[in-house]
Amino acid sequence: LKGDALTAYASLSSERTYFGFLAADQLQRPYQMTNVRLKFSATEQEAVEQIPGIERARELYLTGKRTEARREWYYATRELSQDDLKVAATLAHGWGWHDRAIITASKARHWSDLTLRFPLPHRESIFSNARLYDLDPALIYGVIRQESAFMEDARSSVGALGLMQLMPSTGKQTARAINLRYRGQSSLISSNNNIRLGSAYLNKLMTRYNGSPVLAAAAYNAGPHRVSRWLPSDGDMQASLWMERIPFKETRTYVRRVLAYATIFDWRLEQPVTRLSNRLPTVKQRY
Repeated sequence: LKGDALTAYASLSSERTYFGFLAADQLQRPYQMTNVRLKFSATEQEAVEQIPGIERARELYLTGKRTEARREWYYATRELSQDDLKVAATLAHGWGWHDRAIITASKARHWSDLTLRFPLPHRESIFSNARLYDLDPALIYGVIRQESAFMEDARSSVGALGLMQLMPSTGKQTARAINLRYRGQSSLISSNNNIRLGSAYLNKLMTRYNGSPVLAAAAYNAGPHRVSRWLPSDGDMQASLWMERIPFKETRTYVRRVLAYATIFDWRLEQPVTRLSNRLPTVKQRY
């Protein structure tokens, strides 16, 4: 690389994104995480915490009434200034309400508090299932972060449930395969069960695609039947190029984010950061 290309790559390599990490790999530079923590005085926090809607949302959340809590939070925060939204995000994070913290920080356009935006709940469950199913815990965290932003009772428009957004049919099949008692949809809302089933399913996809996080993530989003059809038919292909040829924009974005998030979670877990390029094994030709 030289000239304008080198300048472009150098600029991009400072970004905490999928393409930024790839550029840093190309230049053999360290990743720039740039963690900027949000900090406020006790007075600033109390002013926001005592807003009636915020108080009601907190009480509802702490008593397990999460749907009502989210509704209160939405109405309480919709007119707040960016500065007050940042305070609200730190309050939610402190209560362990990670999905509201992430969403509210984004609404405030503050993306650099990595402790808030990439929290580490369910650590014991994630690490135990990573060992059980031979998975990278940062990859499990990356899937959860992209799928639900840690909303334990998340329910998608198509019926996917829980932290790892499993369809009931997938959950039931996976539970049968690993001899885990399945109690219907309630099994998928339970965080420990959801992580267990989601990890087992992710392991199944990783095995099917010879350990490729790229293909496994794409299949987790779009279904293995589609990914198998998308495999190249005229020779092996670089994973980064194959990703750009995924016909679904949603899946292209999904895979990029899961891989970038896994890189950030490596850093958050204070373990050696796997270079993004090392998570991009060559995509083998379809036979």
